[in-house]
Amino acid sequence: MPGSECSGERVCFSASVFLLLLCNDCDILELWLNRAWLGVVAVLIIGLVLIFSLVLAMTTLFPIVNVTVLSFISAAVLIAALLVGALVYSLRPGKAESEALP
Repeated sequence: MPGSECSGERVCFSASVFLLLLCNDCDILELWLNRAWLGVVAVLIIGLVLIFSLVLAMTTLFPIVNVTVLSFISAAVLIAALLVGALVYSLRPGKAESEALP
């Protein structure tokens, strides 16, 4: 069936994002909550999968697109998003109370 690969890829990506959010939800997992560094690694892996999917989709739809430039731009956006996320995480209110819990 044409297009089924794309919908399967979207379902897999959506499931990965849902599992990442689930693994970092302290109300659900409490003691088994992922550490912050493991969350960063998971976000990085999901971001790389998103970049690869974007490059594949763009080169399929527009064969003239330069893959190297697209990859560098996507990687720069991913790194900027990770830095903004780290900044927001470090400046969040109530950080001392949440880290003081066993």
